[in-house]
Amino acid sequence: MSISFYFLALGTILGSIYFILSEASILVAGIVCLFISSLCFTNFSNRRIEILSLLSGFLIVFFNYNLRSEIIEFQDIEAALQRKDSYLQVINSPKDKFFKSSYIVELKHTHPNLKQRILNHVKPVRFIAHSSSSKAINKGDIVYFDSKPELKKISNARNQFYKKDRTFYEIKKPDLVYKSSPESFINNLQTKIANYYFNSLDKTNAQIVCGLLFGSRASEVPQSFIKPIRQLGLGHFFAASGFHLLILTLVFSWILQLFRLKESFQTLVLIPATIIYSALAGFSPSIIRAAIFIISFLLLKLLKRKVWSIKFLIILAGIVLFIDPYTLFDIGFQLSYLATFALILWAKIIKEKLLVTKLPNYILDILSVTLSVQIFLLPIIIYYFNSLQIWSILANLIFTPILSLIIIASFLGLSFLIEPL
Repeated sequence: MSISFYFLALGTILGSIYFILSEASILVAGIVCLFISSLCFTNFSNRRIEILSLLSGFLIVFFNYNLRSEIIEFQDIEAALQRKDSYLQVINSPKDKFFKSSYIVELKHTHPNLKQRILNHVKPVRFIAHSSSSKAINKGDIVYFDSKPELKKISNARNQFYKKDRTFYEIKKPDLVYKSSPESFINNLQTKIANYYFNSLDKTNAQIVCGLLFGSRASEVPQSFIKPIRQLGLGHFFAASGFHLLILTLVFSWILQLFRLKESFQTLVLIPATIIYSALAGFSPSIIRAAIFIISFLLLKLLKRKVWSIKFLIILAGIVLFIDPYTLFDIGFQLSYLATFALILWAKIIKEKLLVTKLPNYILDILSVTLSVQIFLLPIIIYYFNSLQIWSILANLIFTPILSLIIIASFLGLSFLIEPL
């Protein structure tokens, strides 16, 4: 009997939403499973494959979510910290740049084999730690404790906040001590790109360009600049996201088309370029999701399959939540998928309604995209940010073309064009 991947993904999404909201009540989960399975013996029996696929997705999340939570929450971190073949690495950006910053630290193996890599993903050894060191500690840095750490379980009031990061413990004392920054091809490439712009542009413009390329967390964009940008509702340009990957894909695709290369060869070039840029941007959750979306889009387009559909979006969301159901906690996941859903659902309809205005086509595109996303995300934006920026529609209409040109020039290294823009 075959499986309906669409309904399997739908069950995964529904299961993830249920376990997040209900905190994994087994009784209610059993009732839901009983209800879904009973549909096979009703008037819906002709959709048995779809119903069983939906149930399978729900059960996958049930075991995935519960087993991970139990294993991670009750693991022996004190014993893990004493291992000789491991080291500590910071996996998140600090809340502030220096002094008394909170970090999520993960215990990693020096030379992990395949089994250890899988186990590290299923049950990572993570905890919150702090630092007041004069040496700034950043994401990716190797750190250590200069004395025996004091371990404490995170209180229930804060548990929901850190649960999404699979973090259940906190080390109150001692502070983290900086040891080293890992050397890698990606780190060296990011440094070389940043040095190129700092040597060819003035300091402020170089900071802005690095912020546009790698995200504001990866570069020191001046607060005097970023604050009004956020007030205008343009902050998404300075968070490496699907927008940046989309521009990168379009630019490289246009360049490859100039050489009249085959579509299969273009795909072979665009996929590695997407992965490299994702690594340069720090493999943030929003970048990973966008990369999965674009790579899937390129592969399905190569196979001549329809990709720009709600079904495709649901299957991708199901894959992401199957890999890690905790992703549903992430606001970036919620915003990015709902925004894409809004584009598929409303953007074309809104553009058709606006055709009577006789505006240029690129303005209609920007306006229809901005309106569909802003209207659809309005409730969730008000809920999370307690604010509403009506003027962001006009700001996006005016500045999106300019910022898009700057991002394109930055990708191509055209610093002589960036300065006047």
